[in-house]
Amino acid sequence: MSYSKFARLTVCSAALALSAHAAFAEVDANDVWDTWQDDLKMYGEGISVGEVTQSGDTLTISTLFIDLTDENNLSTLKGEIGPLILTSQDDGTVNVDMPSILELSLEGEDFGDNSLKFIVSLTGQTMTASGTPGEITYDYAADKYGISIVQDRASEEDQNITLEFVLNGVTGTHLRQGSQTMGMSTASTTNATLMSYIFGFEDLGERFDISGQINGLSAVTSTELPANYDAMSSDIDQLKQVRTAFELTTTKSTTVVDYETALEGAGNTVLSTNGGTTRFELIDGAFAYDDLSNDVSIEATAPGMPFTVAASAEQLGFGLAMPFVQSETPKTIALSTDIIGLDLDPNIWGFIDPTDALPHDPLTLAFNLEGTGRLVVDLDDEEAMNDTFESGKSPFELQTLSLTSFLFSALGAELKGAGDFTFDNSDLVTFDGFPAPEGRIELLAIGVNGLLDKLSALPLGMDEQIMGARMMLGMFTTVTGDDELTSSIEIEKTGAISVNGQRMR
Repeated sequence: MSYSKFARLTVCSAALALSAHAAFAEVDANDVWDTWQDDLKMYGEGISVGEVTQSGDTLTISTLFIDLTDENNLSTLKGEIGPLILTSQDDGTVNVDMPSILELSLEGEDFGDNSLKFIVSLTGQTMTASGTPGEITYDYAADKYGISIVQDRASEEDQNITLEFVLNGVTGTHLRQGSQTMGMSTASTTNATLMSYIFGFEDLGERFDISGQINGLSAVTSTELPANYDAMSSDIDQLKQVRTAFELTTTKSTTVVDYETALEGAGNTVLSTNGGTTRFELIDGAFAYDDLSNDVSIEATAPGMPFTVAASAEQLGFGLAMPFVQSETPKTIALSTDIIGLDLDPNIWGFIDPTDALPHDPLTLAFNLEGTGRLVVDLDDEEAMNDTFESGKSPFELQTLSLTSFLFSALGAELKGAGDFTFDNSDLVTFDGFPAPEGRIELLAIGVNGLLDKLSALPLGMDEQIMGARMMLGMFTTVTGDDELTSSIEIEKTGAISVNGQRMR
């Protein structure tokens, strides 16, 4: 089973177990039930309903029977949820009661004789639905939400996998609008004072454990689904119409990794941050991901390592944006990395620079690339992808690319840069199969000669390499100040390349 299909079934389990309240309810018990049935249509015949009874203002759904199978019949999600009790209140709201324990299992050909069991626990949960038909707001809270994922092994020789999440002090709201036949949208905000997690893996003498906690967690999500959305389908045309956004912010986190191998022994890593933000967006056949952590520190021990390795950074970040479906018009692409103020432990510097001859300044590497391009085939169309590669072509057409910022600083020197390029996809000859670029990049180097002076004084046996570096600087840079060098690299439409006005090709 592909990752995407496994993810869909896992998401279905989480949505049905933890967030059933986030998809259902209305202004009275019967309207709640009507909305539930409308939303369940997206799962086809994979979810059926047990007995439904009503006594006064209370409507009870005895059981939701879940039997969801992926399109290739390789995995099936099974379980029962109930009873679900909906009670109309005098103030026009609806109280929603759910069982405190929910269990689901994932099994099938992909898992052999094993299966994964999902256990969801809800402690001290309250939930109220309000609003009008077609626009319902849910307010919910819980002392604790717990999710456990356990592999049900067929024998002791099989891999042992456990995963557990616990959310404490949960509060949130969820807004649902629309209908299955007309299209629907949702918007949610969930807050938790603390999330703890544990992951364990054992297999043939190998052990790998991760544990940690996240403080001050806040998640904001929004989703727009097209009319008659099929939650069990991987149809790419349907996916093009889905719009979703997710943002997670935290105030503090700590992760501990313990591992042991039969051949090498045991090791340990501790990673902590002072909060951060993670964003994900899916819109118009393209996705964007961005992650930034503040005040990161890491300490690690490993088999055979004589001391603990430690490092810290002011910020660590990564961003990526690109299309995933074929389109005739260009889409936004982006790639960014932020390693700000990376400070190495003295033990590490002792290996790199035992005589303390070099500046031990924190390292920074930060760049941002932005541009446009398009896919000529869908990423999930294996036949079309293979035909494209076999023909010697690329499935992606790069059209523009800008280096909006670039900074690398270390050992007392730094390099900055920026530039813009366009690409001619009709010309794959000038640059041997690569679309012909046209544009310019400007570079500024500060402190490089001073760094080379310090390196030459060290007993590294690199005199020839350092001399070669000085010659390259003399050929391709212009002196503009005290140990300040610039370089301008230009590529013309004809394929000509020049550096500081000097023709190189």
